[in-house]
Amino acid sequence: MERYDGVYSDLSCYTHDSALDKWETRYAPLPRVRDRTMFGSDFNVLFFTEPGMTLERYYGRFLARFHGEPLDRMACEVPARFLGQ
Repeated sequence: MERYDGVYSDLSCYTHDSALDKWETRYAPLPRVRDRTMFGSDFNVLFFTEPGMTLERYYGRFLARFHGEPLDRMACEVPARFLGQ
């Protein structure tokens, strides 16, 4: 993401605090990475791998961690830019 203009990523399978802590510490400070990371949904995978997982719980993890501007950026602004809008 730092080297190539067309590279984007998402946090779809990283919903546990330890993984999100690592992303916030290591990658969020890098503007090009932060501005190219999207909210994604691997809920369908986690539904089968994490007992009791619901869509509300899955999204709640992100909402609790990235509310307001950060979540708006990951869920709206970055995907729109990625799609060329």
